[in-house]
Amino acid sequence: MVCAVLVFVAGVGVAIIRYRGGPAGGGWGVDDQVGGSIAIGAVLVGLGVVDLMARRRRPLLLVATGAALIPMCIVSVVLFPLALLAAFMIGAGASAPTPKVPRKQPRTGLTVCLVAALHVSAMVSLIVHPDPRTIVTPAMTSSTSDVITWFEVVLSLGCTALAILVARTMPTDEPVTGPAHGSQATTSSAASPR
Repeated sequence: MVCAVLVFVAGVGVAIIRYRGGPAGGGWGVDDQVGGSIAIGAVLVGLGVVDLMARRRRPLLLVATGAALIPMCIVSVVLFPLALLAAFMIGAGASAPTPKVPRKQPRTGLTVCLVAALHVSAMVSLIVHPDPRTIVTPAMTSSTSDVITWFEVVLSLGCTALAILVARTMPTDEPVTGPAHGSQATTSSAASPR
């Protein structure tokens, strides 16, 4: 739960910082400032949503969220502290008990890989469009990569939404103990005289 909250806060914080950090004179277009801020924040918030789904007997989704968070940490120095959180998520998800129903295993592995790939695609899709800002001087020509178009925003939000939907279809693990399994049997055997 703590991991999900931290990722949520990071997503909202990055969106606010990017929105508020734009040029005061409107140097960015409205689509770039608003849409880009929402899309960047949504990628991280989407990881938080998937992390919450992992709490509902889908611990391997933690591996997907951690694996997707690592490349996002490299994108910005602001997000670099989340690399520790990503390592924690991967470790917690990988050390979780495996499901008792073996027929669900291939689908589970495919889901984990697909969720991670979709989240990384959501972040990468924000830089697919050729950047229209080019600075030409007599001495040099350079371009920046800070423009995010509506096409990139929609593509990123679509990948994030699809990752959440795919994670939702992942089968839950069977509970290891509970009223229907070991704890009730232990109670009834302790209560009966032998």
